[in-house]
Amino acid sequence: MTVSEAGVTEDNRRIAAFAAFGIAALPVYIFLPRIVGLAFGAPDNPSGLSRDAQVAVSAAYPYAYGSLGLANLIVGASFMVLALALHAHLRATAPFAARVATAVGAIGGALSLTAGFMPLTVAKGIVRIDAEYHAAALALFVTGQTVTGSLSTASSVLFGTFAFLASVSGARAGLLPRALPYLGAVIAIANVVNVLVPAAWPVTILTMLVWAAWLGVALLRGGRRGAAAQGATSTAGV
Repeated sequence: MTVSEAGVTEDNRRIAAFAAFGIAALPVYIFLPRIVGLAFGAPDNPSGLSRDAQVAVSAAYPYAYGSLGLANLIVGASFMVLALALHAHLRATAPFAARVATAVGAIGGALSLTAGFMPLTVAKGIVRIDAEYHAAALALFVTGQTVTGSLSTASSVLFGTFAFLASVSGARAGLLPRALPYLGAVIAIANVVNVLVPAAWPVTILTMLVWAAWLGVALLRGGRRGAAAQGATSTAGV
C-alpha cells in the first residue's frame, strides 16, 4: 500500500467512526425536539390522542411534528456515509462483502432520509389545509404516518443486515473486534422481530446504539494502533 492509499484509508476510517457516532447519538435527535415542543406548550404525548386531536396539534405546532423527522434525516445521512466509508476501508480485504454491505447501507440510508422528509412535508400540508378541509388534513396525516412508519421499518431491517455484514467482513479482515459480528447478528434478528412484535422496539434501538458506539470506538482505536505500528516500523527501518 502506498503512502497516499494509506492516508485515504485512514481518512475513511475516521469518517466511518464519526458517522457511527452520529447514529449512536440517536436519543438526542429523538428527545430534543420533544423537549423544545414542551417548552412551547406542545402536548407531551400526542400519539396517545385521537387522530383528530393529533391533526390539531400538528397544525398548531408544525415545528414539533415536523421535527420528528430530524432523527430519521440525521441517522439516514450517517447511515449512508458510514456505508460508503466502510466500503472504501474494507474493499481491499473483503471486496464482495463490502459491495453487498454498501448496497444495503445505501438503500437503507435513502429510505431513512425519505422517512425523515415525510413529517416535514406533511406538517406544511396540514397547516395549509386543516382550517378549510379538516377531512383532507386528517387523510394526509394518516397517510404520512403510514408511509413514514413503513419506510422506517424497512430502513431498520436493512440497517440490521448492514450491521451484520459489515461486522463480519471487518472482523474477518482483522479490522474490527471479533465479538462485533455477534452483536450485528443480534441487531439483524431484533429488527426482524420488531416488525412482528412492535413492542420490542426498545431492544432494537438499544442494540443499534451499542453497536454503533462500539464500531466508532473500534475504528478510532484501530487507526491509532495502525499509526503506532507504522511509526514503529519506520523507526526500526531507520
